[in-house]
Amino acid sequence: MKRVKIVVTAGPSIEDEETLKRVVTHGADVLRINANHGSREQWEWFLRKWREIDPNNPVALDLRGPSIRVTSVSKETFETGEHVVIGEDIKTSVNLEPYLDEGDTLLIDDGRVVLEVVPTRSEHLEAVVLTGGRVTRGKSVNVPGIEIQFELPTPKDREDLLWAIEKGVDLVFLSFVSSPEDVKSVKDFVEDSGGDLWVVSKIENRVGVENAEHITKVSDGIIVARGDLGVEMPLEQLPLVQKHLIKLARRRGIPAIVATQLLSSMVENPFPTRAEISDVANAVLDGASALMLSNETSVGKFPVEAIDILNRIILSVEDRVPECTDPVMETEADHTSLAAHVLAKSVGARYVFLPTVKGNTVRRLARFNPRYTIVSVTNSERMARKVKWIYATEVYVTERDPYSEEAMEEVIGVYKESGIIQEGEPVLWVDVRREGQTIRVVKV
Repeated sequence: MKRVKIVVTAGPSIEDEETLKRVVTHGADVLRINANHGSREQWEWFLRKWREIDPNNPVALDLRGPSIRVTSVSKETFETGEHVVIGEDIKTSVNLEPYLDEGDTLLIDDGRVVLEVVPTRSEHLEAVVLTGGRVTRGKSVNVPGIEIQFELPTPKDREDLLWAIEKGVDLVFLSFVSSPEDVKSVKDFVEDSGGDLWVVSKIENRVGVENAEHITKVSDGIIVARGDLGVEMPLEQLPLVQKHLIKLARRRGIPAIVATQLLSSMVENPFPTRAEISDVANAVLDGASALMLSNETSVGKFPVEAIDILNRIILSVEDRVPECTDPVMETEADHTSLAAHVLAKSVGARYVFLPTVKGNTVRRLARFNPRYTIVSVTNSERMARKVKWIYATEVYVTERDPYSEEAMEEVIGVYKESGIIQEGEPVLWVDVRREGQTIRVVKV
């Protein structure tokens, strides 16, 4: 079993049952539904078919979040050097005038068109076109370095969250997270609506990077969203930002996903570039818990081949991932996971069995990027799906109390009978409950 997990994005390229089955059998672990695309009917089809293939594989809904879009334009093409009036020639979904000053930059369509705010005597915001090009309705707008206040979740996100809760989606990817308050407000909405979704925060602007340490304290995971980060920040800073964010997540004991353009050349070609191979390998070596394919599987010509390539790269380098040596130690789960990790290495255990109700200790143990396999033992298919995407983790669903002696005997017996573990080898059973913690070395 590979330890680093693979997230694939739903789309036309895998929108038939046979291809979707191949996606799973070739190594995909999580299905991402992008709330920016497709209809509810399409989302439900993917959700239903994904669960039919493997009921323990998680589904994530990627929320649109507070994105700024072009709503109308006076013409489609703007020439370099031309002066435009923001709010007239180019209208946006958010009134930008209160936030922008002379010298500020607007990037349209991921930076393909660049505007700079200039002095004006009129009551409207004027800008000069630094890089001209085509601008159409719906294109993205970024304002690097400017913090624009949004109320989260947005009205559309609220509708999508209610759908996710009703349909049993496991994870939500929260876009454009700038502060821990953003995460808390979404978690409060989910709880008030009767849901228990895990909230994974997408870090994709400078403010999010600056507040990342606080964001990781309240998130169930993070995504290094390199697409918007590459627009909001200088491109040359991305490699160090990626390493910084993954390190923060590992220290805090939550998973980190690396996303965007991992194998973008495979949208059109059956093989990746050498640079993409190195990029993926370095994301694994940085300690990423999962890697996410976007266009490669949603609209690409070679979705299954892209998954195969990711698998090969992961398996070739994951044994060289360094341990997290400076974990944050604040909770009982932190201390117990460290003790279990040290003991597992000391006795040479290949499997650590961990009864799971909330998933906290699983996440804490996985941050060490262990060579052993973590087996999350639970009596909840819902919890099984929540933890299955965590580094080096597989799940075992039992009908018994997962903390009971009977559950321990059952799962270890199944692993022995199937030949996964051998008679006489040591395994760990890690029991973490409110009333106390126990770590047992069991000779099979």
